Amino acid sequence: MESEYLDKLREMAFFLRIVPKARQDHAVAVDVLIKMLSSLQESYARYAEVIFRHDFTSQTKEVKKMENDQFPLLIVDLKYESFGAALAPDYITASKYDVLMRGEGLSWKKETFQNFKEDVLYSDLASTTSRNRIKSKFTEDERRAIYSPIFRSIHSSPNYSVIVKPSSNGIEHLLRDLPVTIISEITPSREKVKSEEPKTKFMRAYFEVDESSDQIFSKKSIRKVIAFTNVPMDELPYFPERISLPGEMTIILNEKIEVTVQVDEEGLQFIYEPLEIAVWGETREDAEEAFNFTFISLYESYALEEDVNLTEGAKQLKDMLMSLVHRVEEGGTR
Repeated sequence: MESEYLDKLREMAFFLRIVPKARQDHAVAVDVLIKMLSSLQESYARYAEVIFRHDFTSQTKEVKKMENDQFPLLIVDLKYESFGAALAPDYITASKYDVLMRGEGLSWKKETFQNFKEDVLYSDLASTTSRNRIKSKFTEDERRAIYSPIFRSIHSSPNYSVIVKPSSNGIEHLLRDLPVTIISEITPSREKVKSEEPKTKFMRAYFEVDESSDQIFSKKSIRKVIAFTNVPMDELPYFPERISLPGEMTIILNEKIEVTVQVDEEGLQFIYEPLEIAVWGETREDAEEAFNFTFISLYESYALEEDVNLTEGAKQLKDMLMSLVHRVEEGGTR
């Protein structure tokens, strides 16, 4: 009986593969795996909520927001092939929303999941035709809820290829990191509410100083003021010299590094090109924590790894990390 139950779910499942680009052993970092599975779960839950409100308009007044646990994706098959899993919702067991669905709950869940795969996982969003179809089907808010989790997860995992397909032998679809212009078209930014002018502000200044000067300590050191430019606080570069997280190692760098900060509708993106780090956060504190976590993860995965287990590209990344780090201390703080 259990086998029949899983077999039915596997028939409808989509197959997910996460493939590291730089590791010969194909090992997948746990944080990347959790992040990708969570983004797929969130995207599917929001998709199901949107379709529910489309299909059962009169009943939605009784439901302010659908609980995430009403639309769980289940791992119905698992293989170690980089990371490979078959995921599907339980369309066989009834949920509490079946009453609102007028007895159509089980068939509705099955059809909704099939459409989710076509609209989100297998849709070629690089195609204008596909984007126009999606834009005509969903509002801007609905598209942001459905597509943003996957866009963020893919963008923040540049060292992995994420592949989905309709069956174990089906056609593979690569979930690509799309250009910013396409992402903005599918999930346009919300109109920002104008905030009050801060009491203080940040500025970038350019000075002409003595050639021997490494730092400016007084007005006498400055020969000429070239220019000033205002810098919004959110766009101020991140200059870490100590990288740490509570309970983790603390990494002391040889000198401060400059991390570029970009702001968009989803929050802040921290970019450090020498290590190909690109992380997101809804707030600056979130983005700093994500950057520190990623830097420490890279150090643990590459700098502490034996060369024999690394590809040539991974060895170069290890050398870059070693050149930046002065020393490592056990335990960390914010």
